Amino acid sequence: MEEVSMKEFLEKVKGGGVQRVDFYGVNGERCMATMVGGKEIRVGEGFPTEDSRGYSSPLWVSRVLGNYGVPFKFHYLDNVKYATINSPKPE
Repeated sequence: MEEVSMKEFLEKVKGGGVQRVDFYGVNGERCMATMVGGKEIRVGEGFPTEDSRGYSSPLWVSRVLGNYGVPFKFHYLDNVKYATINSPKPE
């Protein structure tokens, strides 16, 4: 699978060449993009990592995608079954 830098990825987004983006991992630290035409690429060098004490975050990337109308999805809890906690119901 081809890997592109964050700079190249943003150029493709701005040029209308990105069809959709999928974020994987607890903090969205892995970014896979589907290009117009169906080719998949991974965003590598320069992709922001989550930093709770700073401004670095994959959420920034999702904001850019939203500004350009590119659909995206975070796959954090895909395929996780819902569970209930057996605690007493409030009366």
